[in-house]
Amino acid sequence: MEEDEEILEIVKLPGVVVGEVGKPTWKSEMRICLIISNNYGEKILDNLTNANGHCNACGTQCIGELCKYGKYSYANNIHVIRIPSAHDLPDVIEDPEKIIGNKLPQVDLVVATSLHNDIYLALPEILHKSGIRGLLILRSSPHDAPLGVSREIENLCKKFGIEFDNPKPPCLLKPRKDKPIISRFIREFRIGMPLIMLHTDRSRDTIKIKNVEIKVSAPCGATWYVARMMIDYEINPRSEKSIKEMCKHVAALHQSYCIASTAHDYELGDTVIHWATYIGVESYLRALNLRNELEKYVKERLRKKIT
Repeated sequence: MEEDEEILEIVKLPGVVVGEVGKPTWKSEMRICLIISNNYGEKILDNLTNANGHCNACGTQCIGELCKYGKYSYANNIHVIRIPSAHDLPDVIEDPEKIIGNKLPQVDLVVATSLHNDIYLALPEILHKSGIRGLLILRSSPHDAPLGVSREIENLCKKFGIEFDNPKPPCLLKPRKDKPIISRFIREFRIGMPLIMLHTDRSRDTIKIKNVEIKVSAPCGATWYVARMMIDYEINPRSEKSIKEMCKHVAALHQSYCIASTAHDYELGDTVIHWATYIGVESYLRALNLRNELEKYVKERLRKKIT
């Protein structure tokens, strides 16, 4: 599969190891414009800028520079536009350009999340006027660019020759050969579908996780929190019970950090947070090469639970 080939290219790139001190590893010359309006957008920004002290999820178990601090920052690559949330704006916006502007800064890609539908629908033409060739919408809620709106945005992007993607949940974002700008963003900024490698100690029956090497983090940063809390975790890969316990443990960790919507989403047939949790667990099954369990987990994620 083409997507698999793109992912394999990322696997070859150096990751950031949670559990070891390291020097800055990830860098990019790509510039993005991040348009946000709520806490989810702020989490993405925090994850990308990686300022010391921004993450307080681990509390007294924080390991600081042994985790992510000092190992990367895209602060100089990001132009941030904060606008009011949809709840604070009229139901219909006649002139969305008055809120967001007629033109945007000169960047390679616009990343937007949690915006008013009328602002979303205005973006393709604004990007066209600004000479920007890529639009990525990260959807963490059923109300964020719902299916009909997303289809209209996609049609407008096609009209203006703009590359477009709109994953829901955002951690479903994967590189694709037909989306080179967005794929470059994933490859260089290292956010999207979580991709990890485990550094382990092995005995006869158990695997003990020493460190977690992150190749790609979920946009919100949940991958880092789960990785830190999984250090020293032990699993027996031959035991179905042990595997199930690990999956439950990773799921619980993920849900304690993730702020994706808990509302029913008929596009997914489940809640957005459930899908995000499945994807987080799948990253560990994949890293442990537990292919049968991974296949079962993916099938369960895809099964419609809301009709």
